[in-house]
Order: sequence, then structure tokens, then C-alpha cells
Amino acid sequence: MRCPSCKRRGMNLWLIPRVVVREPDVPSNPNFRVIDHGQTFPYAFDVIATANNLMVARGAYVAAALFYPNRWITLMQGAFVMNDSKQEGPPKPIGADEYAAMREAELSLANVRGPAKAS
Repeated sequence: MRCPSCKRRGMNLWLIPRVVVREPDVPSNPNFRVIDHGQTFPYAFDVIATANNLMVARGAYVAAALFYPNRWITLMQGAFVMNDSKQEGPPKPIGADEYAAMREAELSLANVRGPAKAS
């Protein structure tokens, strides 16, 4: 490079690279939402829990429905209503014996995307 004022060679230029650190890719919209619709019509809903795991979402739904027994609580996956406390009544608390059936249901949902690799 040449010096712009004296036109001599020997001018140095130091560059400091900018390293952009990206945050991990987290989906902006979680798979499951627990929604509180309130007690009376017109229902103004509030999202009270979100999850990307079926078992966590079901646990949050059961906890919310048991904690607010007189309110309309729903568990949704996208626009699909999975559980509804107004139509189904209060849910049964999830125990250790229901774990196997719940895990099987979660794995069957994962297999919809593609078959799992055999180990």
C-alpha cells in the first residue's frame, strides 16, 4: 500500500475481524401450548405454559387444570386441541404407571417424521 500523503510504500493496515456468534437455533413457536380461556364468555385466553416435549406439556396441562378447576384449560399442538378440561372434565394426575404409555405415545409421534434407526 502507498501512503496517501507522501506516496511512499510501506504503509500498514491492520484489520480486526468481527466474529459474529450466533445463538443456537431455537424454534420461535413451541410445539405445545397450555391455554387458559377463563371462566365466562367471552373467553379471553392466556398462554400459561409452552413446551416442545409432549410429556412436559401434558404435565403442565394436568397441573394447570387441577390448580384452576373452575376454568377452561386446553392443551394444544399448533391448532390441534389435544386435551380440553371443559369437554373431558378434570384430568387424572399422571403417575409413574402412566409413564410407559406416555413415552410410547411420544415415540409414536416422533416416528411420524421418519423411522428411527435401529441400535
